[in-house]
Amino acid sequence: MPTKGSEQAAGYDLYVPKDTIINPGRNIIPIDIAIALCLGYEAQIRPRSGLALNEGLGLLNSPGTLDADYRGEICII
Repeated sequence: MPTKGSEQAAGYDLYVPKDTIINPGRNIIPIDIAIALCLGYEAQIRPRSGLALNEGLGLLNSPGTLDADYRGEICII
């Protein structure tokens, strides 16, 4: 489940399943959750600077936008 890293965190941290293998290049990584937003709202997927610095990971098409009418599983590119 998404969690906040601290009480003052601006957003929630998402996690990939533990058995996920991330190969070099482009990947579509499911995170095993779906959400239902209220009309007029959006959600965004943004990269974390710690992952970029420490692990060399970034997000393609960042920030990713989840529209209010999207009901599928959330995946990260």
